[in-house]
Amino acid sequence: MGVFEDMMAQSSRRPGGLAGILEGRGQSAITTRRSTSSTLTSHLWELELVPPRGLDRLMGAIRNLAKNALEPNLFFEAEVVQAAWPRLASLLAPSGCWMLCLWEGAGESRKLRVFMPVRISRIGLPSKLVLEILAHEYLPTGTPLVDRENPDEAVETLFRLLADPQLKLPTLFSLPHQRADGPVMACIDEALTALGLPSVVHRKTQRAALAPKEDPSTFLATSLGKKRLRELNRKWRRLAEKGPLSFTVANTQDDLLNAFEQFLTLELHGWKGRRGTALYNHRKVTAFSRQIVVELCANGGSEIAVLSHNNRPVAVLILLSGDGWFVPWKIAFDEDYRAFSPGMQIMAKATTHLVEKDNLVMADSLAVEDHWMMNHIWPDRLSMQNVLVGLTPRSRPAVQSAFEASQRQDRVKTTLKSLLRLDKLKKR
Repeated sequence: MGVFEDMMAQSSRRPGGLAGILEGRGQSAITTRRSTSSTLTSHLWELELVPPRGLDRLMGAIRNLAKNALEPNLFFEAEVVQAAWPRLASLLAPSGCWMLCLWEGAGESRKLRVFMPVRISRIGLPSKLVLEILAHEYLPTGTPLVDRENPDEAVETLFRLLADPQLKLPTLFSLPHQRADGPVMACIDEALTALGLPSVVHRKTQRAALAPKEDPSTFLATSLGKKRLRELNRKWRRLAEKGPLSFTVANTQDDLLNAFEQFLTLELHGWKGRRGTALYNHRKVTAFSRQIVVELCANGGSEIAVLSHNNRPVAVLILLSGDGWFVPWKIAFDEDYRAFSPGMQIMAKATTHLVEKDNLVMADSLAVEDHWMMNHIWPDRLSMQNVLVGLTPRSRPAVQSAFEASQRQDRVKTTLKSLLRLDKLKKR
């Protein structure tokens, strides 16, 4: 949990703090909120904000929506949502979160058209209160699930209903980690224009991605370059001379569970373990991670690649997927083997494994911009951005003020990171 999330957690424990702004204090006090709207065709639209404890009744509808989504987001699919909430709710949304559902109905039947987890949060310096899509380091894509049937009307209706004063929501809506050139973002842009709502795009980045390739057998030589690939192969041969070396991919439940424990052990004994940020250090996050690996396995949505030397795991990579989109979610390696580049070795093998898949649509690295390893090995790019929206036409000054506060916060974080790096260098 970051510095600002920790501040949020503290405020939620204080009478009159952020939790006091909401309905009650803590997750148990979060209640369902609803807003409705009718159309000329007698269809009823209902916006429902459901607390995590009400997830069970939503699972079937979320599953059906994901199958017919305009743009996939495996982190908002039913199995992942069920694993995450309410297990991570107190950690990632200490002041409360909801499952935002937009339903369209006629008569007694209704269908889920839009879904996303949301929370009320604070952004910027000084902080501004916002409604925010829940996307973070564990679920690092914030694209809402939107039904491909008439998505423009659904998204426009969503923004109309979010502005309903009876919901008592902030007038600012933050949409982090959005695919800038995706079809859902196009629908959002059209809705904002039609409704005259102010918005600003910030934190625009590009991260490494992998699209299908015509000739998987020559891909690595092209992406890495012959010189870098020769050096990687030389290290592989040197390691193989010291004992049996193997690359395997676990995709059954028993094998996945065994490989997952190997991942936990490797990560714990590495730098993340020393910093206290390994999965093993956080019981709820470990349970969530183990569950999604097992749940997604049922539909072929999870694999764990293992690089072993002398039957000892030296690198482990967790791969998740949905609708042809793949993500290398977590990676760990044995630092005793650093001279042989175990992280790059397993990623190179996993890349060949991915480009050989017939159902590959895109693999999203989830890496930071200009990542030292992924930018070399994956040549394609995904454009990502955060979007801040004012929910009423009159909220333009508030949007601009929040945008400037967010930029100020980013500058402070950058300065603090630079000072910490300088302090570490001085201590060496």
